[in-house]
Amino acid sequence: MEALLQKGGSSNAWRAQTVAAEAFSRWADEVGRDAKNRATLARFLALWAVSLQRNDDCALGRWRAAEAASLDWQETERTLAPFPEKDALL
Repeated sequence: MEALLQKGGSSNAWRAQTVAAEAFSRWADEVGRDAKNRATLARFLALWAVSLQRNDDCALGRWRAAEAASLDWQETERTLAPFPEKDALL
């Protein structure tokens, strides 16, 4: 996801969003149950939020960013830092 988002463009953002949705439905519950994995899940949700924002699904992007922040605020900030969308998402 990160590599697609770093490339830029709406088609890469859409692909990242699709990858995120599929992966999230498969392993979010399992990953989130373990406190050690919360940073991983927060990073994933933050990247998903960027892809949503780039595809003009701003409300869902903010929602995913809020979910990420609720799991691990520092990891969410670190993940969003290189992206120009960070201010709209945090």
